[in-house]
Amino acid sequence: MGMIEQSVEFMQECTTCNHPCEGWMTQFIKQQKLHWAVEWSCSDCGIEAHDEESGVAPDYIRQALLSEHGSACIVSKSVNKRGRSLKVFRDVFELPIQGAKNYSAQLSTTGWRGTYVEVSLLSELLESAGIEVETCDRPDAVDL
Repeated sequence: MGMIEQSVEFMQECTTCNHPCEGWMTQFIKQQKLHWAVEWSCSDCGIEAHDEESGVAPDYIRQALLSEHGSACIVSKSVNKRGRSLKVFRDVFELPIQGAKNYSAQLSTTGWRGTYVEVSLLSELLESAGIEVETCDRPDAVDL
């Protein structure tokens, strides 16, 4: 899998000089795991900030990406391999078993919807686990 990422620009007030600053919120895949980063700089006072972490992006980043780029959707009819999909969802999103069951149920019924980056990673990992998935554009899919 090549580098897959999605970003959205934002404006905020500098924490040092209160000058308007622009920055970027990004979600990406690195070593088959979700990562996210926020960076911004102030052209007035020169301060720069960069925060990068692995794992699920905070909700404000996910929502900004979904608002800017829309959601992506995958669906699978491999109902007999639900245990494998539970493991993938638990690993990717660090979910308790009930959360993974909910996501897996969506995957096999209405489709699972998330950011483009999340769907790209899930597609690869589910396919690696022997679960066929396809992209969907289903209005009844649940946005997370």
